[in-house]
Amino acid sequence: MSLSWKQRVQIAHNVADAVNYLHNFSQPPCIHNNLKTSNILLDANLRAKVSNFTSARAVDLDNHRIDQDSQKEQGLQLTGHVVGTHGYMAPESIQNGVNTPKLDAFAVGIVLLDLLSGRSRGRCCCR
Repeated sequence: MSLSWKQRVQIAHNVADAVNYLHNFSQPPCIHNNLKTSNILLDANLRAKVSNFTSARAVDLDNHRIDQDSQKEQGLQLTGHVVGTHGYMAPESIQNGVNTPKLDAFAVGIVLLDLLSGRSRGRCCCR
C-alpha cells in the first residue's frame, strides 16, 4: 500500500496526539517505553492507533521519574532492565536506564523519519 503525503502527515499527527494524551491527560500519566512503527496500527480510515502497552510505565511528570506507588497498585515491579527497541530508544535511556517522557518524544521523531523516508527499522513501509 502506498501512502500519500497527506496520509503520512495524518498518521504522524495521530501518533503525536496519542503520546501527548499518555503524557498529559491519562491518569496516571505514563511513558509508552516501546513506541515504534510496528506498534502503530492503522484502522480502515488510516487513523493511527498506538498499541502494545506491555512496556508502558506510570510516571511522576513533576519529578520525571517512574511513580512507584502507581506501579505497586498495578501489580508491577520496577527493574533495572532497559526495555525498548534499538533504533527507537533515546541514547540516555540506553546509557543510564532513566526513562522520562523524552524517551517517547525521541521515538516519535524516529517514527516521523520512518514515515518521511518510507522505511522502517529493517523493513519497508509506506509503499
